[in-house]
Amino acid sequence: MNETGRQRSTQQGQVPFFPEEQAPHLKDYIYKILARRWLVVTVIFACVSGTAVYDFIRAPVYRSQCRLELQPSTMDADEAKAAYDPTLRELGTTAIFNAFLETQCELMLSDRVIERTDDRFDSPGLSKGLFKVEPLEGTFLVDISFHWTDQTQTAEILNFLIKTYLDEYRNRTQTVDRETLSIKRGRAEELAPQVTRKFEALQAFKDETGLLFVENESQKDWSESSPRYDSMVLTHSEAVLKLEEVRNRYENIEAAIAEDRLEDVPEIFESGTINRLKIDLIQAQLELTSVKKEFGSLHPEVASAQANVDYIAKWISLEKKAFVAKARRDYELARNRVDKLGLFIEEEERRLEEDKKKFTEIAQKSGEYNRLLKDYTDVEGRYSGLLRDIAELELALATGGDKEHNIHIVSEAKVPSRPVKPQKSRDIALAGIMGLILGIGLCLLIDYLDTTIKSSDDVERELELPTLGYVPPIAPAGSNGAMATELLVLEKPRSVLAESFRSIRTSLMFSKAGRGLKSILVTSALPLEGKTTVSVNIAITLAQAGKKVVLIDADMRRPRLHKVFDLGDSEPGFSNILADRGESSLEAALRHVGVENLRFLPAGPHPPNPAELLGSDRMRELTASMSERFDHVIFDTPPTLSATDAAIVAQEVDGVILVVRSFKTDRDLAARAHRILIDAQARLLGAVLNNADVPRSGYYEYDGRYYDRYYRYYHHDESWYSDKKARVVRKRMRRKMRDEEEKA
Repeated sequence: MNETGRQRSTQQGQVPFFPEEQAPHLKDYIYKILARRWLVVTVIFACVSGTAVYDFIRAPVYRSQCRLELQPSTMDADEAKAAYDPTLRELGTTAIFNAFLETQCELMLSDRVIERTDDRFDSPGLSKGLFKVEPLEGTFLVDISFHWTDQTQTAEILNFLIKTYLDEYRNRTQTVDRETLSIKRGRAEELAPQVTRKFEALQAFKDETGLLFVENESQKDWSESSPRYDSMVLTHSEAVLKLEEVRNRYENIEAAIAEDRLEDVPEIFESGTINRLKIDLIQAQLELTSVKKEFGSLHPEVASAQANVDYIAKWISLEKKAFVAKARRDYELARNRVDKLGLFIEEEERRLEEDKKKFTEIAQKSGEYNRLLKDYTDVEGRYSGLLRDIAELELALATGGDKEHNIHIVSEAKVPSRPVKPQKSRDIALAGIMGLILGIGLCLLIDYLDTTIKSSDDVERELELPTLGYVPPIAPAGSNGAMATELLVLEKPRSVLAESFRSIRTSLMFSKAGRGLKSILVTSALPLEGKTTVSVNIAITLAQAGKKVVLIDADMRRPRLHKVFDLGDSEPGFSNILADRGESSLEAALRHVGVENLRFLPAGPHPPNPAELLGSDRMRELTASMSERFDHVIFDTPPTLSATDAAIVAQEVDGVILVVRSFKTDRDLAARAHRILIDAQARLLGAVLNNADVPRSGYYEYDGRYYDRYYRYYHHDESWYSDKKARVVRKRMRRKMRDEEEKA
């Protein structure tokens, strides 16, 4: 319901009920699964039984296994690197061994091996897919397994396949050895003359040049001369930099002398001696000035002070000249050092040039010698390797050419003792697990697709109404020993069903909404949702509580309450009273039904216009009159969505009860009926959840199982109170009440 509907509900006097939204809990899902547990059991049974039947009818499969050791020989690796692909020389031994193992694993199940095995046993269906080759990581061991339906043939076929593979491997390796031997012999014959020529050329060069390893000595001399020269060059460079520094200093001092600004020279400015002399000069000049002022310029003290000033000034001049002389001396020393180093470098360069020419001549001869030596070594190495390989191949072929000595059968295939498939226990257990998962998923899917109202949570969430009570499932009338559903409170007063209606009565009378409640309308969204059952039993329980109650059958379209009470006909009734304003007609229409404090007003004959009668002023007057005469007036009307009668009567009563049938009433239809009643300004008291099947709903809101257990234990003798005897007692009570009224 939207916010507008909520405001309208509050303004019209309806009891507001706004449940809080709660996230689904794990137990909610568990209850939903338990509600359809028979579906889960059915799915599990189907999966388990199907798997069991399939396992018992299919043929058993046996598995046999053998183990081989495939260890590549060193010669195989050398041949692969030397003869077939020269680029393999850069690969490691591990890569070659792995390639060998992978190749042999593929060759074991080659088409030729499979065909020869199939021809030997003539077994239909024999294919490569029945064999499996599994190398053991980190070893040269390989496991070969075979699956077959014949227990004895399983080992025979696998052993024959291994034998066929070994024969193929022997033939293949022998053929490769002969071809390789022929190739190596041809190459050895080609290399023999080259070895002789290379050796003779090397010896002739040595005899001609007389070269006896002098190249190493020349390399040693050259390596010792080079650092000395580099050191001289470095020292000369440092001396040149020093000369530039000293020359710049000397030129600055000369420029300062020429411009008479020696004080700007840093060495002079920072000199402590000159600075002290300057201070003494200033003091002497101040003293001279003071003496002149005091004694005049011709006084002997003035002459003495003047002589002191001149002496200090001359001393400062001598100090400055000493700085200039030192700078000139440093410059001359640096220049002489640079000149001497230059002469040394020139002499060293001439000596190095001579050594370089000598070394170049020796290096040329040594290079030629090394080239001839390398050519001879390469050819001789290849020739020696070929001779060694030829000898090994000749020896192997002389002993029969059997090269499968590097392949061993570690364990032969044995006849299996029992089949590996089917594993009945495992398959049935897995089928049970899969059935459980599938069944649970199907339960949750069905619950998700089910749009009916199933519990009070659905009522409160979809209709925003409180749940007044629950009516458990009732067996249809006429079934084996089943009670009349509408009169179950009378026929089974101590049953769990009767207790549920007493619980609804308590909810009505002691709730906030039930205070001052006189007239009550009971309706539903659609037919067959239990509104008649609820209205009758609420009326009976109210009467049993000592309240004066009148039950009115306001369903003038399809009346059936007179059949429930076994009254024969429904005339005169409610329609007669609405059409006739006489009070005597009301007294004649009210019936006794065999329940103390309860009167019944049947529907009467079918009127052509029931909606107009229910909306007339006579209807309002009759409702007010009955509310004064009786404690409670109960109206049973047609379904809200089938006719407008319920919406019309709802405007005249104090409260409306909406009956919802669990697992039948659609959420949208119930919400539509709720909106119709709200638009009619009805005061909705709440909803009664009929057919509240606790195990199916999955919410365990209805505690009927506890009531049922209680009454079964303490009232186990209730079975004597049969439906037939209840009807006889009820008829006697009706006659007695009628006679008492006639006498009065």
